[in-house]
Amino acid sequence: MSPSLPVPNIASAHPIFSWELGLVSGIPVNGKRFTYSPFSSPFGIFDGPIALCGTLTEINIDNGVVNSLRVSDPTGICLIHIDNHDVGMQMSVANLEPPCFIYILGKLRISQLKQEMPVIFAESVVSISKETRNSWICATVASALSRINISDNQTLKDEFRNKIADALDTVSPNIPMPSMASASLKDEEILTMIVSLYEGKSAPKQQVLDALIAKGLTPNEAKDRISLLMENGDIYAPKFNYLKSQTNQRLNRLLSLIDKSLPDYLVVLGDLKHMIPYVTHQEKVEMPKVLKEIRDRTEFRLAPGNHDTGLAEYLEEDELLPMSGAILDDTGYFHGHMIPDESLFGHLIICGHHHPIVNIYDEVGCSLRGTPGYLLSEISIQKWTSTVYNTPTRVLLMPAFYEFAGGMDVRIIPGNTMSPIAGAILPETAEIFLKDGTYMGRFTELRPDPNGDNI
Repeated sequence: MSPSLPVPNIASAHPIFSWELGLVSGIPVNGKRFTYSPFSSPFGIFDGPIALCGTLTEINIDNGVVNSLRVSDPTGICLIHIDNHDVGMQMSVANLEPPCFIYILGKLRISQLKQEMPVIFAESVVSISKETRNSWICATVASALSRINISDNQTLKDEFRNKIADALDTVSPNIPMPSMASASLKDEEILTMIVSLYEGKSAPKQQVLDALIAKGLTPNEAKDRISLLMENGDIYAPKFNYLKSQTNQRLNRLLSLIDKSLPDYLVVLGDLKHMIPYVTHQEKVEMPKVLKEIRDRTEFRLAPGNHDTGLAEYLEEDELLPMSGAILDDTGYFHGHMIPDESLFGHLIICGHHHPIVNIYDEVGCSLRGTPGYLLSEISIQKWTSTVYNTPTRVLLMPAFYEFAGGMDVRIIPGNTMSPIAGAILPETAEIFLKDGTYMGRFTELRPDPNGDNI
């Protein structure tokens, strides 16, 4: 199992051992004396921060300021550079007492000059337990071994594999070395296999395990690789299938719409996340990336829904609207699962939650089924207020953005008990539109579902 560490950006860091860092520290990159990213290795090219766990053996202090740390892991020794001007970093390392186990997130200094040991410019340093250090080493062995196959130097291959075997033996003598089949199989290959096994959506769990075993993995290795992908948020496993995360595809579609329309801000009508009542590991991994990509393009607002518990810590000031709705540019925005605030009455209220879909029937049967649509209608607000109940108020129920979210036939939304909004819809005023804006007519003109199967 991968350790759970309170360190930012851990998901984007490359876990790596000191011995390999020592091999790359003398390699020049782009003709510079040192650089931060990317860095080259006999076993591959890496871009982004690196992560290392080890034993703090020495703290170097000059005039009361920590300059560097000396850290060892089972494969070698590293020097950790500490920024003299980073007050937060200085405070965090000042409380460390060698020997102790620590986790370092940072960038490797690559120099043309010969160095006694690799130097990491630290971005974060935290104290960890021995158990966490051991878990990190066990989890990092597979990724380290996977780089062996890229190298043409057999001597380095043998030496590297022996170092990794020794590292694993120091923390858990009873754990066998991963097979070369497991080490050489990339996560991307497993994800591609999952997509190909079942129409690009999901794959039966046993079929995935059988396919991994057919590639040479042991049954335990197959289960461990799947578990790591689930922990990293790459796949999830509802019921009996493995599903590849669709977050990147949906995010790219959203960013494309933002780039085309250039809005002043984006308003999400709730249910930005799925799980109730907590935030899953997958959501913890993916949410910061999703929000950063959106913020890089436009301002962002969330009208929170019933699925959005635990999201406040990921949002910046003013991004979280009241749960009962808010007015932006004279229009109300509201998830739709509760009674809206009185300030929204008299305005057009844009709602989520209901996921309206349109089924069209003719004399033969169903000619259009499950098409996302809009329901526009006036609502009765008399039982919610005694002050502004005569003010005409309309709602626009929006279709779900996620293609596989499902939905409810517009025929059964008015009067439904799923929300106060649905119960307040005045059917005689309602109109139906398809997702592309096609006007389908008034609600009262819709042909009934002949089978009564309208969910």
